[in-house]
Amino acid sequence: MLEGSPPEEYVDFVSTYAGPLRQAATAFVGHDQQTEQALREALGDLATRWRKLAEGRRLPFVTHRLEQNLQEWREDPHGAHLTITPDGDTVQIGLRGRAFVQPPAELAAAAWAGAGAIRRRRFLIGGGAVALAGLFAVSSRVSLTPAPESTIEPPPTSLPKLVQFAPEPAVLSGLPRRSTGLPAQLTPPVSAPTLAGRPTPRALAIVGNSEGVYALGADGEYRLLQDLDPSIPGWVQPSSLSADGTRAAFGQRGVIFIADMPTGTVRRFEVGGYHGQLTWLPDGRLLSAGGARSRVFDVATVSVRPVAYDVESVAVGSGPDLVVLDPTIAGRAPTVSVWPASATDAEPAGPADGPLPTGAPRQVRAIAVGDDLKWIGYWDGTAWLRGDLIVRGCNAGSMRVPVKKGYGTPQFATVVVDLAGKVRGALVQQILNTSIPSAPVVLGWLDNATVLVRLGDPTYRPLVAWDVNTKALSLVSTLPAEDRVSLPSFS
Repeated sequence: MLEGSPPEEYVDFVSTYAGPLRQAATAFVGHDQQTEQALREALGDLATRWRKLAEGRRLPFVTHRLEQNLQEWREDPHGAHLTITPDGDTVQIGLRGRAFVQPPAELAAAAWAGAGAIRRRRFLIGGGAVALAGLFAVSSRVSLTPAPESTIEPPPTSLPKLVQFAPEPAVLSGLPRRSTGLPAQLTPPVSAPTLAGRPTPRALAIVGNSEGVYALGADGEYRLLQDLDPSIPGWVQPSSLSADGTRAAFGQRGVIFIADMPTGTVRRFEVGGYHGQLTWLPDGRLLSAGGARSRVFDVATVSVRPVAYDVESVAVGSGPDLVVLDPTIAGRAPTVSVWPASATDAEPAGPADGPLPTGAPRQVRAIAVGDDLKWIGYWDGTAWLRGDLIVRGCNAGSMRVPVKKGYGTPQFATVVVDLAGKVRGALVQQILNTSIPSAPVVLGWLDNATVLVRLGDPTYRPLVAWDVNTKALSLVSTLPAEDRVSLPSFS
């Protein structure tokens, strides 16, 4: 992190260009769901190079960084490059009327303070990883006694009691094993029969890699899911597989595929919109997160309708209610919102691209985040509900920790909160001896107190069981770091 307040010229830059950058970024990806976080990260990158870049190079640099940040969220990955019109009007982009836009001065201060906290592993390649590791390591070695002219508080001497650090990747492989029915290694063979040729009652896992998408049957054999082009990345999401393991859903722009394990069929549905994340409801319908517009898709009737809540933040459990983890917005605390199941059927039904239905959550509780936990609320990835507990990934780049040799800035966390808004635990990943972690991928609950999550770095990312109560960690399975996986419910 950078010490002190941002310089006046940096704040002026953010005030001048934040609006046009935000507007161009939203047009670039086709929706606005990730815009504000990506903008903050790009401005943080600029902050680390502010004094080194000539004035005329600052805008091109932050534009390029913003494009990199948003690349994976694009509805059309082969479209034009991001461009901006600096003299355009400032446009506030929100999600269904809820402003995700920080005031320029506040955005500048947040980006400057969090400079260097890279959220996505796509920046951590080649020499850039080494350079960033050095930057984080240097920036994290802050003296316990601030300089007389400094307004930065000294780092804490101990961690919050609810927080624990994940071990470095080299240690993960030595964790005690936990049996779950999964093999020790999730590695599809080079050649496998198709699902159509060898159906299975249920899948124990869905694994996606550069060769294709595979279903691991209860018999321990893999099946290739036909019709899913392996050259298209991102088919497999953590929520792709249904809780009972009998069906899997995969989406791209304008299309949803449903694989049925018992029959071996893979059905294709032409469904308008972008389906970046698909989540199964207990009744067999699908929630689709597609940027600023979320939908529910009824597989049985092949019908689509809009919904009034943000599907990307929904935690679905076995009960009828839906829980939404609303993020930190402009300094406000994050909240837990409970929506009744009837909200999915709210009127007006209308077409998928019609007006959004009206509706409101039955209960909204602020998540209690004190000074030591105020970084909680910058959510990322799929949320999972078990009883009254919700678990989800979170950006922890602004977390302050005790200084320790060889340790650097926290990057990511897996956070558990309850429906009352109480934080129950946080498993934090930070830079360790120049090893930069990848964002955790939460894969669900193993039991009422144990979370299944992928930890590690871009070279080693095993499946780890984390007991929220005892803080114990155990190794469940391994798979290549670049492969994706989705699992059924283990209840």
